[in-house]
Amino acid sequence: DRQGGSVDKMMGLGMTTEQIVLRAYRTRPMRTVLLYQEPPETYDFIASLPSGNAEALQQELKRKLGIVAHREMLETNVLALTVKSSHAPSLRPSAMPNEDGTFTRSPGQMSIRNGSLSPLLALMEGQFQQPIVDRTGLTNHLDIDLKWNDADQTFHDPAVLEEVKQELMDQLGLELTQEIAPVEMLVVEKVKN
Repeated sequence: DRQGGSVDKMMGLGMTTEQIVLRAYRTRPMRTVLLYQEPPETYDFIASLPSGNAEALQQELKRKLGIVAHREMLETNVLALTVKSSHAPSLRPSAMPNEDGTFTRSPGQMSIRNGSLSPLLALMEGQFQQPIVDRTGLTNHLDIDLKWNDADQTFHDPAVLEEVKQELMDQLGLELTQEIAPVEMLVVEKVKN
């Protein structure tokens, strides 16, 4: 391994194989299917190549642990995000489309300036623990402000999730509805070393 000013540096301490796979393949748990028994051990890793660290980590997972993965379209339960109202107060075209985009998050709120819906989708997937399919047709150069009641930090509570769905509708004019749809999933399995 080469050391030094790598912008692609990756490292992890005390991580499960699933956590390492998520880093190596740059995906989220709800878009991953594990077809092997997760071992109880944890691992440390450092990848500090000038580039290609994720690919190198994938190769090490295969070489050391016999873990491989491929992407596959699978039918699964999803939440579909659609525009219900185009006159929402907290979702609007960016006031500064020529500036760099920013994303900020703190308990109970998030803001995007001159960006896409991607950070919102990632946040909501993590909270709802389900893939979210973007059916809005909205693209880059948006300003988004979303606030929700996060006082008790129980975002996984069904009542709080329903409140968040309502805030998405009231503030952003966006609706989440349950459906079954094909989603690209990372299928992870163990092969013989």
